[in-house]
Amino acid sequence: MSSVSIGDVYLVRVRYQDDPTNFKDRPVVVVAISSDSVMVVCAAITSVGPHTPEKYYGKFKFPIQQWAKANLTKPSWVKTHPANLLRLQSQDLTRRIGTLHPDDLSALINFMIESSEES
Repeated sequence: MSSVSIGDVYLVRVRYQDDPTNFKDRPVVVVAISSDSVMVVCAAITSVGPHTPEKYYGKFKFPIQQWAKANLTKPSWVKTHPANLLRLQSQDLTRRIGTLHPDDLSALINFMIESSEES
């Protein structure tokens, strides 16, 4: 596997919490990498935006403005709540599909810092 970078978008096989025998290939964005590059922290990406009226987890969804440039197929949001972050081995990253635009990555990092103060 080529080197993994923060902001890369990958497909990852994610098991359903209510039925661990089933899974879904889901896009994720890498938000942290261990110093030895063995472990990564990823945030799931969803095409479901915040509900109206907004529910608790909705305030932790970050809108990807330039989703097409990240090779996503439809408008998407990053699920940034700490409970939704995935801690994976880098070998679990199935296929790289793109990279967040630098503006989106910078805004995502700022959003995660601000959101962590609220969680």
